[in-house]
Amino acid sequence: MISWLFEKMKQPKPHHPRRWGDMPTGGPKHQFREALMLKLLQTALPQGRILDAGAGDGTLTRKLAALGYSVLALDASVDCLALLARTLEAFPYRERVELKQGTLPNSGLADAAFDGIVAGEVIEHFQDDQALVQEFHRLLKPAGVCVVSVPAESKKWDLNDDWAGHCRLYNADELKQLFETSGFQAQIIHYWGWPLGYLFHRLFYLPWLRRHHHLEGEARASSVSTRIGVHPWVSQGLAQVFRLDNLFNRLPFGIGLVGCFRKK
Repeated sequence: MISWLFEKMKQPKPHHPRRWGDMPTGGPKHQFREALMLKLLQTALPQGRILDAGAGDGTLTRKLAALGYSVLALDASVDCLALLARTLEAFPYRERVELKQGTLPNSGLADAAFDGIVAGEVIEHFQDDQALVQEFHRLLKPAGVCVVSVPAESKKWDLNDDWAGHCRLYNADELKQLFETSGFQAQIIHYWGWPLGYLFHRLFYLPWLRRHHHLEGEARASSVSTRIGVHPWVSQGLAQVFRLDNLFNRLPFGIGLVGCFRKK
């Protein structure tokens, strides 16, 4: 599989439309959400073998490997995995990462193969989210940990949900029930993105999306607002500002939820 992906790398690189404020390459919401997930995982599972379910182009995969975890990056998209393979060429912890093309819940992976699973903004894309969480349970070792993020019902359905192909939004009780009925015990669930993340989403990201969602390729990527939004300094700076929202994560408001669940 790896050699095939590296052959894919040698072909002309596919263009991936860029989304301001929610970019795998470093949008501030994305960066802040991944930091929350990593904190939950490190607290519950300091080391081990991790499945990054729906890895995309691997921003979370690389952060996990840099922290010392062994990671299997699973994604349905061949193009995303090829992009990740290119990125890994210069990555100092390349030996800690495996790549696999496949889908859940029919990945063909062995039972009890992982100490932990991370799934960032994945579950909401599945019509049968219960089957997906049951697959997470099968793939985890006894007492294994699953850390997830999902969009929150409190932000209300908007254009981004239509554009991203979401099937649903969640509240904390729904997310807890989804996992507990599949054999997990909830360790922690909290909202994120209130009030600063919410204001960013409503006042900046959604207006950008309304102007650009119909554009493709270079037309979107070359936009001034797109280039500003994905600039590393802008993204990192805003992600740091969003940390102030942690003061309010016990409130039932925000643009998303993060949760940590342990297999019973």
